[in-house]
Amino acid sequence: MPNSRKAIKGGMFVALLLAVLDLSMRAYFSFGNVEDRINDYFLGQNISFDSFKVDWNLLQPIVRISRATIGDSHFEKVTLRINSIESILKQRIALSGLIVGSAKVLLEETEEGWRLLGASRAGAELNITDLFWSISTVDVTGALNFLGDGVDALIPVRVIRSRGSELDQRRITLWPDRNCDHCNIVVAVDSIVQPIFDFWTESSITATLKSTGFLLRENNSKLLGIRDSSVELKGEWKSEGSRSASQLSFAIMSVDPSSPSVFRGQLNLEGENGYLVGSINEIEYTSPLGDYLFPSVDVALDVDRSVRLGVQDIDLIEWTGLITETLSNDHQIRQWLEGLSPSGVIEDLRVDIDESGITFLGDILNLGINNYKGVPKTRIRRGSLSGHNRIVSLDILEGPVEVDFSDIFESNWNYESATGALFFALLDDGYFGVHGRDLNVLNGEMVLSGDFALTNPRERAERRLSIGLDVSKFDLNRVANYVPKNIPSNIQDWITSSILSGLVTSGTFMFHGYSKSLVANRPASFYLDMLVEDVVLDYHPEWPLAYGIEGRINIDRQQAAAKLEAVSARGMNFSSASVLTNNKEKYVNLYFEGQTRLEQLVDFIEDIPSTYQEDLISLDWETQGLINLNGSVGFSLSEETSLSNEISMELGVIDATIYSVNYGIKLQQLLGKLNYKSGLGFFSEGLQGELFGYPMKLKIGSDSEQFQEAIVLTVDGSLGSENIYELFNVTRGKVLEGGSKFQTKLFIPRNAPVSLEVTSDLFGMDVLLPKPIGKTKEEKTEVELNIDFLNEHTVIGLDIDGETGGWIHVSEGRVQRGSVGIQKEPIVISESDEQVTVTGRLSEFNLSGQGSFRDLPDFELRDLVVDSMYIEPFVINNAIIDGKSDRARMQFSVESDELEGVVEKRESGVWNVHLNRAVLEGDNANWNNRSGHKEVSEIEFELPFDFAIDSLTWVDENGNFEDYGEYRFKIRPDEIGIKIEEFSALIKGINVVAEDAIFWDRFSNITSFKGGVSGQNLAQVLPLWGYEVNIDSTSFSSSGEVEWAGSPLDFQFKNIRGEVTTSITNGRFLDVDQGGGAVKLIGLFNYSAIFDRMQLNFSDLLGKGMSFNRVYARTMLNRGLLKFVDPMIVEGNSSLIRLTGNVNLNSGILDNEMIVTLPLDKSLPWYAAYVALANPAAGVGVLLARRIFDDQIESLSSGRYSIRGTLSDPVVEFETVFTAEAETSNVAN
Repeated sequence: MPNSRKAIKGGMFVALLLAVLDLSMRAYFSFGNVEDRINDYFLGQNISFDSFKVDWNLLQPIVRISRATIGDSHFEKVTLRINSIESILKQRIALSGLIVGSAKVLLEETEEGWRLLGASRAGAELNITDLFWSISTVDVTGALNFLGDGVDALIPVRVIRSRGSELDQRRITLWPDRNCDHCNIVVAVDSIVQPIFDFWTESSITATLKSTGFLLRENNSKLLGIRDSSVELKGEWKSEGSRSASQLSFAIMSVDPSSPSVFRGQLNLEGENGYLVGSINEIEYTSPLGDYLFPSVDVALDVDRSVRLGVQDIDLIEWTGLITETLSNDHQIRQWLEGLSPSGVIEDLRVDIDESGITFLGDILNLGINNYKGVPKTRIRRGSLSGHNRIVSLDILEGPVEVDFSDIFESNWNYESATGALFFALLDDGYFGVHGRDLNVLNGEMVLSGDFALTNPRERAERRLSIGLDVSKFDLNRVANYVPKNIPSNIQDWITSSILSGLVTSGTFMFHGYSKSLVANRPASFYLDMLVEDVVLDYHPEWPLAYGIEGRINIDRQQAAAKLEAVSARGMNFSSASVLTNNKEKYVNLYFEGQTRLEQLVDFIEDIPSTYQEDLISLDWETQGLINLNGSVGFSLSEETSLSNEISMELGVIDATIYSVNYGIKLQQLLGKLNYKSGLGFFSEGLQGELFGYPMKLKIGSDSEQFQEAIVLTVDGSLGSENIYELFNVTRGKVLEGGSKFQTKLFIPRNAPVSLEVTSDLFGMDVLLPKPIGKTKEEKTEVELNIDFLNEHTVIGLDIDGETGGWIHVSEGRVQRGSVGIQKEPIVISESDEQVTVTGRLSEFNLSGQGSFRDLPDFELRDLVVDSMYIEPFVINNAIIDGKSDRARMQFSVESDELEGVVEKRESGVWNVHLNRAVLEGDNANWNNRSGHKEVSEIEFELPFDFAIDSLTWVDENGNFEDYGEYRFKIRPDEIGIKIEEFSALIKGINVVAEDAIFWDRFSNITSFKGGVSGQNLAQVLPLWGYEVNIDSTSFSSSGEVEWAGSPLDFQFKNIRGEVTTSITNGRFLDVDQGGGAVKLIGLFNYSAIFDRMQLNFSDLLGKGMSFNRVYARTMLNRGLLKFVDPMIVEGNSSLIRLTGNVNLNSGILDNEMIVTLPLDKSLPWYAAYVALANPAAGVGVLLARRIFDDQIESLSSGRYSIRGTLSDPVVEFETVFTAEAETSNVAN
């Protein structure tokens, strides 16, 4: 019983307690109280609701809300279960259950991440995660609506939690596609719990993650910034006690059929106390572009705070390809990666991810990025990379660097070595910036240091670049690399093309402007200030270079200016100079001052553009001397400028020489002041000096009367004949001797041809030309030359004393055409005539010693009368010459008292002279009797040469005419001499024919001849030569091969060497004394007159009146010694005469033997012959011998004679008589 009472009492107490507790809770959660407390609770979380209802389930109140709103998110059919005891203990509402029938949660993206849209408008923000996971039972069905920059992604979700006394189960399921039940992601977390008082301790946790075919399309994929993909995930997390382990495999597959790809990997982690380490392995990427296997990524996970990733080597090209292929096309990071196209390798990359964001650190090798949105193309060998979130720092450590601001500057910036830091910032609003700080670069000895900053907001027109650099030992020809594109083109063009080389000892470069050079209406600020040395400046593309420059160069967008302390140009040195160009006109001003050489100034002028030379003397100057020079030059860089080219100079001539190559003008020891100005040209009131060694005065000015705005050089001085020859390059036909005063005016118009006037009276100068042109130095002849230098040719007008005048055209170094009249008006020629026509009258003309016609221009002679023409040693009187000569041929006719004929030079180059007649009279007939012989050097033939004379007549001093027949021959050149071919002549009945060419060897000076002479009856020929007729014949001939010293004109019979054979047929010796007998046959060889006339004198050999059938002689000639090679034979019907021995033609001495053979006859007059030939006193002895030796004499048939003495006085002696047998024996011996 007691126990029963105790039990009853205990039961009653519990019941009472429960009743009290129920009454207390109902009292605590009375409707008004519950409403107030719920309002307090939810208002503090920025939650509002339309209406709610409170029900009780035993001790637990249940609140039903039709619609609750958190910010812009709303929740339908909300049921809240309130934990009564916990609420009373904590004096606030504590929920034990939450059921939401339908929810739409709107999330917005902020700088801090995703949060409920509008959750912070009226108070503290609601931590919805803590709210959900603090409730034991949760069942929420709804959708997450992500709203961002261009993103509106809706993902259905269901969240379930059921926490019991020992097991806590949590499930989150996401459905990106409501039409696909299995296309989801399920996160399941199961925890074994142990409740202690009001808390639960999780002794072990198992979490799984699984998705199959989780589709991310359109807005959903855009939410993550990736392409439309299918995601497969399978993972597990286990935690028991202090240790944890995790595995996760993933695969992201593109659903774009045109570009399928798969990115997969495996995560493994393990650790304890919430700190896990592991790696991501088997990272693969497969696409149509190729298959890539990436190195593993080390992972360190601090569950409560951060994640750390580590990779040994990252190939930027491969990882960039992976990222860009994974991200969506419009993703900002993808666009930047594709635009920059980074390359290189990141070593030892460490990445920390925590609440503050992403922090990374690594070393980078061979980094390369391309130009994109103002970011310069950059190449860096080695650097250190670090960053936080979207801020990146790159420390340049070593090696060459290349930077290319291609939007702003024309060329790359390349450096051998560089250090410094680069900072990159990429913000959510599209802003991108680059800052270069503490940059130091080296190129050889060049040092460049400074900073730059690039701001690149989303608004393209606001992109700006600022650069500030200090330079030293900078190669000046690289300055064009630092000139912005959008500065005025005239300054840019001049800078980039003008500064060729040099050294910047120190300088400053500054730039600030918009990074797109095309923003023309917002120009950049640009400034270059440089101290330079050893500069080569091409200040104008058509002007000579300036070099050796020292000074300062300033360049900005308004102008380019150079103030120079030392300048050289084309050898000229200036003590100071300056160059200035501006942005208003494409025009450059150049100022200079210094002392230089005149030859260097002329060289400089020759190199300047022709547009500046319009006022300059267009001669080829050779100059030397010293001048003081100061002046200025303005020249345009474009035809678009309104300014004209202009030069202004003042020359202080100290001691100068000017020599014109074209005209041979030589001005020496020049002293005075000379000025030049565009539009006026050169001008000077008085320069003094010498011309060809003679004192002269030079004045330079203008003459607007004769030529509009012409420069005139007036020279008063003297010239010698040698100066004139030098002036006109005369080497042959020098006809002037002495010197004379003259005045010359050289006109140089701007818009007309240059002309020259020369006047002189030639007093003091001999003119060695035919009258009336010729004169002596004591005579005065007014001469005026007017020379016009036209574009096509030069016209020279000539006037001599008003009687002789004309003109000629000179072009390309030769006379082309003209007309000259001597004591007669020049002939008017047509435009088609291409020669110099000469007409008029010369009183005398000596052609001896004149130059070859080959040096003459094309000419035509029309009725040119020459009273006396001398061709040594001939004189031709009253000659009328007509003819024409051009480059290919020449032909003219001559008619005079002495000759008539035609001279022609054919196109083949052969000269042909054909004289119908030639009469040589007086001294002309004695050409062969003059003293001495013609020297080799005197024979100057215009080779080749054909010659023919139809009739040659000689007239002696007594007026007697003598016919010397006709001639034909050809002269041809030979390597060592001259050949006279086809020589033939008919001279007074004698035919002379050369079988081979007559040849003259110039080196040995020997002439050779092979041929012969022939004729008919000597009785007819001999009178023609002026000799008495002592023989007649049917024919005669001589032939042989001979030579003589000297030219063909040096023929002397006594100088001949060679062999000659002579034959005479069917004749008889005339005028032989009847009583002389056979011995008088010596008189038959009375050819002394003939040989004397032909330079072959011979003494009388035979008498007269003897007939013969043949005379034959073979002789050898050796410089005047004639030797019978075989006995000379005279054959008759009954007689035979043989002659042997020698004849010295030089001394006339005879040494001969003659044998006369006659038929046996007692009437043979041997005695008479002996007496007559030997000793008349011996005649008595002969008569006595006849009686004594009668028988013997009757038997003799031949007689032998010796011939001694000279040709003019021969001595003939009879030696013996003998019989035919004895003769035969003697001949045989």
